[in-house]
Amino acid sequence: MARVRHLSHAPIQEAIIDFSIVAPNVDNEFLELLANNLKDSLPNYSILERLEQDPSCAPQNEPFISLSSKIDKIVIEITNKNIRVDKLAPYENWENLSDTILSVYKLYTSMNNIPIERISTRFINSISVELPLDLEEYLKLIPRLPNNLQATLGDFFVSYFLSIDDILASIILAGSHTENKGNAIIIDISTFYMVDQELLKNDGYLPVLLKHIRKYKNKIFFSTITEKVAGDLQ
Repeated sequence: MARVRHLSHAPIQEAIIDFSIVAPNVDNEFLELLANNLKDSLPNYSILERLEQDPSCAPQNEPFISLSSKIDKIVIEITNKNIRVDKLAPYENWENLSDTILSVYKLYTSMNNIPIERISTRFINSISVELPLDLEEYLKLIPRLPNNLQATLGDFFVSYFLSIDDILASIILAGSHTENKGNAIIIDISTFYMVDQELLKNDGYLPVLLKHIRKYKNKIFFSTITEKVAGDLQ
């Protein structure tokens, strides 16, 4: 396991925090009002036109709206089932992401008091590698072929699902040993946490919970890479 630390050159290509909510009475009119109110507290954001919005975020005919900040490269997506904050590279820090979703949720609940059922995160990392690829130089979690198979590993795409204390998580590793596929290993880490509804009533619960989830997200990432990789990214 690499030592957990701040990485000045974090390999994060996309970072997502998602609050799963239950708001069956929410419609597009409410979401448009919410989005306009958000623009007052988040002046860098603008409401995306319908054609610019990602229809995969919500099933057809369900309430859905997006806001985007060209400065922060953050997209806020809101439906009657979730609040999602999506940050593209370059990734600066966790606080920018968590503060944004907390601001959205605070305003949302001031207009329509709703519980959060689950919090999930997804961080997609791209690690540059040199060919010929020696996975042990980059990863502690390595896809392996049986010795008696006498074969060479080419492309790989491996999923792991795990439970660590009160966190559920998944790790997806993808990469290639061949020159024409791009010299990078993808480390895609998701975490899932079921929210305690009684604790959610406390004002300070969510910020503390997000820090707790971040700690485990970091632990999984640094357990997956080698110390050499962490040092190169520092």
